[in-house]
Amino acid sequence: MLPKNKLILATCKSCEYKKTLKNAQASKSSLRHHLNKHPEEMAQLLEFEETENKNKILRTPRKGFRKSIKINSSGGGTQWDRTGSMTKRIDEAIIQMICTDIFPLSITDGPGFRNFLKVVAPKYVPKSRWTLSRSHLPSLYEKIRSRIINQLEEAKYISITTDTWDGDCNTNNTTKKETSDHTLLSVTAHFINKHMEPSFCVLAARSIKHDINIHLLLQQIFNEFKIEDKIHAILRGGAMDTGSHSIWCQAHILTLAVSDGFKQIDGFTELINRVKDFIRRIKKQQSLLRDFPQINSFLEISERDLFKGNEVRWNSCYEMLNLLVSNMNSVNILAMDNEKLPFFSLVDWTMMEHLTKILRPIYNAISFLQKRTSSVGYIIPLMKAIELDLIIQPVALEFPRVRAAIVNGIKFEKHMQYKDYLIFEIRKQCPPIIV
Repeated sequence: MLPKNKLILATCKSCEYKKTLKNAQASKSSLRHHLNKHPEEMAQLLEFEETENKNKILRTPRKGFRKSIKINSSGGGTQWDRTGSMTKRIDEAIIQMICTDIFPLSITDGPGFRNFLKVVAPKYVPKSRWTLSRSHLPSLYEKIRSRIINQLEEAKYISITTDTWDGDCNTNNTTKKETSDHTLLSVTAHFINKHMEPSFCVLAARSIKHDINIHLLLQQIFNEFKIEDKIHAILRGGAMDTGSHSIWCQAHILTLAVSDGFKQIDGFTELINRVKDFIRRIKKQQSLLRDFPQINSFLEISERDLFKGNEVRWNSCYEMLNLLVSNMNSVNILAMDNEKLPFFSLVDWTMMEHLTKILRPIYNAISFLQKRTSSVGYIIPLMKAIELDLIIQPVALEFPRVRAAIVNGIKFEKHMQYKDYLIFEIRKQCPPIIV
């Protein structure tokens, strides 16, 4: 027995690393962290701990649970060994749950999770986070990867959608240089499976730097999955340059066209800032939401869209304006009773109503295009329908300059090149491309 209040000098047998502990009850986490540098010793420690935990569970019966568990003579107890059948099934189920529900690996170390396992599977010895991350997770990754490769081998043509995602915290203390360090490249394959059903799978979601050659990275991903000779078309985001022949995302073209239309409205930015300020204040005052339950839908507005100085995507802008217009009476009552809330004049309400009328068909069109079941055959009819709604229809009276700017954006040169390419591809009976 070691004295409780005496200093202890711990020395690593592999590298002579030394650590002084205040007493026998002091935390050993630093020593455990050091063992990560020696994988063999760490593996021995984990195996020893799992054996001890299993013996402890078998020796200590649960309180209030006197019923004995009968183990038949056919070797039923071996299924709970380290390599037993039940142990393997639970290991696989746990790592699949973590990946499917996007839980952190540290969930397995939590007392609540371990208590849950003791109730549903008292004989199971939980694996550590270290074991899961270095053994079970790579094994599951390879299993899913092999399944995807087999599915892609059966496909005759494969279409690719790819885009980059920038991590932007939008905080006042964060510079643009700091936020631009986190960029993710997503690559998704779309194909018709052997049952003649549209299918898709994410091939990669990789962190990249801004100076990387995206064309070479895409080629590398295609080679990894052995689909370089099956690529039928590549659909990309408008701001992304793949360095290879690709199609510009039509939803992005509509987004840019709407942004051009917004620039034609005097006072638009100031109005949107007041709308954002109103929603932000409402979400912080729960008493107001209780008094006016009909405006609880404001809670669905993303906090990211409400930051000051943050450029709001036009579809989020439409959702905010539509919510305000739908609850105009409640908003006016709240603004009159609370001096801190922004007030909207009759001119403001008229502008918001007209803007929602202009944006509604475009919003519906993009929502339709973003569905998994949408294909290239819908794009040209949708674009023509939007043009008719904005210009030709008799109701197209409000904000004529805004409507004209949006239509001109839709007729942008890249869209015309895209339309020609689509006509050519449709003749070739191309498989659906999800946009």
